[in-house]
Amino acid sequence: MKKVIRNYNDPRFRKFIKHLGGLATMMDMEHWGDHDLNVACLSFLLAVAVDRPLVECDRIGKAAYLHDLGKHAAWMKHLFAPGKGKHTPEEARERQEHGQAGVELFALLLEELYEVGQERLRARLQHQLDARTIQLVNECQIYHDIPYVRGQKDIPLVGRICRIADAYDTMVAKNHCGRKYRKRKTDAQAREELLRCCGIDFDPDLVRLFLDLVLIPLQTKGRSFRPFKTAPTASTARMN
Repeated sequence: MKKVIRNYNDPRFRKFIKHLGGLATMMDMEHWGDHDLNVACLSFLLAVAVDRPLVECDRIGKAAYLHDLGKHAAWMKHLFAPGKGKHTPEEARERQEHGQAGVELFALLLEELYEVGQERLRARLQHQLDARTIQLVNECQIYHDIPYVRGQKDIPLVGRICRIADAYDTMVAKNHCGRKYRKRKTDAQAREELLRCCGIDFDPDLVRLFLDLVLIPLQTKGRSFRPFKTAPTASTARMN
């Protein structure tokens, strides 16, 4: 597999977008904001740069799409309300549990889909979320918030990849993904931050691949790379 995807018409990228659109439709997540979609896209591209098998890249991208599922749990939403601002120490501790909340919510969603789904829906569900994908989704929920220095190579690859993609998109997003108490960064500033935090927050090997093989090929004129400002959206993509 060639490591670099240079444009949105690359068949590997377009196939992933179709799969992501199918997942969004099936799980009624088309109304989610573009941050989740961007993190999924960037994670897929970084997995390609790592030279993982394409089917595994697809799974990693899907897992990254659901990385913040816990924030959508009814018992966690008050901690992630738009414009919430800074949190108290107690709220910060509660927020740290959103990964486990995501695992629990994901299990409930799968159970509900299997119970109410017709035979065709179940077949699509098994195709989109096989056992390995479900494993990666749960790993991503738990590990993407853990700094590299605390776990290093013990943190699964999906968690290390998603952490970088999530951090970059959060930094360059226009509204800072709802974090109004933080200032939006330019692409150059976001790159500097990733490099500054190498070995502490982020896997240094993955950061180098992310900067060189994900951002550079797809950027124009130094602007930040947010796929779902310019690429086809998952909500308009459908599985064949």
